[in-house]
Amino acid sequence: MRRKESSGHWWVAVVLVALVLGGWYYWRFMRAEPAPPVPAVASTPAPAVPDAAMPPPTLPAAPQFPVEQPAPGPTVAAPPGDALADPRAAQRWFESQMAQLLGRSPLLGWLQLDDFARRVVATVDNLPSKHVAPLIWPVAPTPGQLMVDPSEGRSVLADANAQRYEPLVRALSAVDTGLALTIYRSAYPLFQAAYEDLGYPGRYFNDRLVQVIDHLLATPEPTGPLAVVLPPINAAVESNSPQRPWVRYEFADPRLENLSAGQKTLLRMGTANRTALKAKLREWRAAVTASAPPRP
Repeated sequence: MRRKESSGHWWVAVVLVALVLGGWYYWRFMRAEPAPPVPAVASTPAPAVPDAAMPPPTLPAAPQFPVEQPAPGPTVAAPPGDALADPRAAQRWFESQMAQLLGRSPLLGWLQLDDFARRVVATVDNLPSKHVAPLIWPVAPTPGQLMVDPSEGRSVLADANAQRYEPLVRALSAVDTGLALTIYRSAYPLFQAAYEDLGYPGRYFNDRLVQVIDHLLATPEPTGPLAVVLPPINAAVESNSPQRPWVRYEFADPRLENLSAGQKTLLRMGTANRTALKAKLREWRAAVTASAPPRP
């Protein structure tokens, strides 16, 4: 008997296209708490240093992958000069660029354009972490169910589950990378400012973008059906929540369950969809690093 679970994990696929759209935004008027950085590998702490003698953090002297502003042209209009002072003007510009880029693609209807850039910056930064809060998703949740089949006494992700993602993957694969790059480069100065406001002054969003793309490309390629299990149930929570909306399947393999939110979503999409999205990510990575000179 097939089991189903309400799920919003499909949204990460749309974030993959958000990685290169480079939205205009008005986040300076709706400031958020800094998102936590990706945990570093644990190391032995250095001896304590008095505050007065504490050296400043080491910041990159220059971006590893600089972004050049595109020359003015008819393809992509420059953002309005009053965009920072007028969030509505910024949002209108962004909406016009997304309409030009996506046309009648279903992607346009999935995007949450209110406060979009803050959502994109925070989501991109958190994709390598264990969890991305739904409140910062740059796309609207859509009804959908993670389908699970029984197999040899265990539950595995159903092959039919991948069908939920196929229309989205086709739409993502059809996005014009050249036009998306032009929009991204046009919006980059304010996109960079949003990243600094998120809690990373002196660091560069495009470098972080490339780092996150590389992280997603490193998603493992397991063979065979993916076994899943239900997490332990807290009796008190169950009695107060009979519908148990908090229940989510986890990968039975601890190595897969310990992957990041972005990588686990790629696994749930199925091999064919994952292969197509990785190909698009490689294409986008080449585009956003093309103007970067070799680092000495």
